[in-house]
Amino acid sequence: MIPLTSSCFGYYIVKANAQQWFSMIDYKGRHCGDCLPCIIKRVSLHHANVPNKYDDYLVDVFNIFDSPIFLTKPEHSLDTIVRIADILRFCQCLLNIPIHDLIINFPDLYIFSSSVDSSKLSDMYKRYSEEVIQCFRDKSSIKTQEVFSSVLAP
Repeated sequence: MIPLTSSCFGYYIVKANAQQWFSMIDYKGRHCGDCLPCIIKRVSLHHANVPNKYDDYLVDVFNIFDSPIFLTKPEHSLDTIVRIADILRFCQCLLNIPIHDLIINFPDLYIFSSSVDSSKLSDMYKRYSEEVIQCFRDKSSIKTQEVFSSVLAP
């Protein structure tokens, strides 16, 4: 079931990018690897301890500095690095901010309804943030960990 899922923003151009960027003629993957849905999916699969055989992405965000795309497509790599920095900083912020500040600073994350417990919602966001940061700690290359050390350092 997992190989058939695709939430990738760039799924329709993955094969073309594989040919253009890496000279991979018969690439069978369906995920670009560096759009936000791909990153979130990788974090979720890692947290669920899904085997690495399902970790098939064209761009490896955890090893972006060791990827051929880093040298051949610097403008694309810069977008990916900014996306990684954004998600890591956002998660770090969610982990370190009190609930009342969280609601004030990120009101779009909250459902204003009497049936929704905002503290449980905050706990969910904090748990997700921990999962993202832990995944990057577990899977990232040494170079990636060094670049993002302000967030990834234990």
